[in-house]
Amino acid sequence: MSKFNLKKSESTPGWWILSCAEYGLAIVFEEHRFNETQQVSFSDERSVVERLGAQGVAALMREAGDWLYEHAYSIAMPTPTFEFRIDDEGNEFLLRNKFPRLSVEIKEACGVKQLSDALRAASEFVRKRRKDG
Repeated sequence: MSKFNLKKSESTPGWWILSCAEYGLAIVFEEHRFNETQQVSFSDERSVVERLGAQGVAALMREAGDWLYEHAYSIAMPTPTFEFRIDDEGNEFLLRNKFPRLSVEIKEACGVKQLSDALRAASEFVRKRRKDG
């Protein structure tokens, strides 16, 4: 189970809430505009600061940003054409967010060259098999 939870805001369309129940953290942000619109709050800020200290709070915020980057980049940031994403079970995917949309699961750990070579081979396969353009 993940430390963080991301859900759509029920009251404000186009906005999301990233939360951490352990610390009562809520970060509200507009879709694709995390850096510009994030609003951070704690259910009991004083208690969290006493428990973690300033450096601990900064580390928690960094961890939240890292989680968003790995699990929901295309929700938080402007939609890239391609992105890597890791789901809650640790599976890694290469996504293409524009037409034609694709999701490719990377089943085994590999280096950049190995992945690039495999994608190049897939491209050749598609060219040979698809005759529609």
